[in-house]
Amino acid sequence: MKVVLLISNEPWGKQWFSKHHYANELAKLGNLVYFIDPPKSWKWRNLINHKIQIKKIKPNLYKLTYNNFLPVKILPSLALKMNDWFNSRRISKAIPYNEIIIWQFDVFRFIYNFFKYSKKIYHVVDPYLHLNSDQLLAKNSNLVVCTSKFNIGHYEALNRNVIHIPHGVPKELEVDKNEARNIKDIFGRFFLLIGSVNARVDLSLLSFVVKNIKSKILIIGPNFLEGESRFNFEEICTNKNVEYLGEMEYGLLKNYVHNALAGLVLYKKRVANDGDGSPLKVLNYISQFVPVISSIDADIPQLENEIIYFARENSEFLDLLNRAEDGFLYANRTKTRQYLASLQYEELINKVISNLK
Repeated sequence: MKVVLLISNEPWGKQWFSKHHYANELAKLGNLVYFIDPPKSWKWRNLINHKIQIKKIKPNLYKLTYNNFLPVKILPSLALKMNDWFNSRRISKAIPYNEIIIWQFDVFRFIYNFFKYSKKIYHVVDPYLHLNSDQLLAKNSNLVVCTSKFNIGHYEALNRNVIHIPHGVPKELEVDKNEARNIKDIFGRFFLLIGSVNARVDLSLLSFVVKNIKSKILIIGPNFLEGESRFNFEEICTNKNVEYLGEMEYGLLKNYVHNALAGLVLYKKRVANDGDGSPLKVLNYISQFVPVISSIDADIPQLENEIIYFARENSEFLDLLNRAEDGFLYANRTKTRQYLASLQYEELINKVISNLK
């Protein structure tokens, strides 16, 4: 049994991202996994409250929470290093081990590895290439895993051991037919936009889609926008053909995907040092054989124009939306099924571990 400390920038909760799936699948494979939630905002009592909390989620899987000793806003570089040292010592005492794998998804903490008898995996699923901490992590890890081929060159310049592993697909994809039928009765025909609503979402394109479709658009995911962007998104949601359902438990999402005319990926165009690769939402869509209309290259060339469609201009987007509404957007189930079969988590995890030196 391996002991894995999985460091996530997203807390354990309703919505699952790659790190949640990896934690769940690693535990199912018999590893002892500690999912490290991001710490909450710093408070003065953190100077004396050094408590570590460990809560069992399921067999072999635990959630671990802690507070930072020092505020990172004051002397951030020094505070980060001291927090990493202090928190590593506390966690090491809370979970005794002989050897440990640090599986790192977070680019904002544990940049410095003070865990003894450990090996570190830096798993890159978000575009943080411009951050100094990203470069430090890449240089100081035993292995860098990239979900995006667009980022490989950046990390190969920093680490000799870099591999490309696309997002994985869990096995539990069975749809609740009764629930799916209820969703169809309630919402009728709809397009679907899932995932976090954040600064990467192209609100102008979303507004264009809303104004040019006859069917509804359902939006599912937490809203992280602020200021004017948040106001603009809320304004879009006032349209009569928009339903914003907020955050949803991972297990329920597939019932909505199953009914969608098409799944949407509405990201802003890539700029330099901003490779996002194949978004996880694409796999959620195609797992139910729902065609995808995307504003960015989804980095799955074998499924391009087979179930994934890339629109470079609004006119192309409109054409694809119309084809989806008319039921003419092709989804090649055979090729999609073959591709998904290669992305089972057990296979991906074994490949990662076998490359860890």
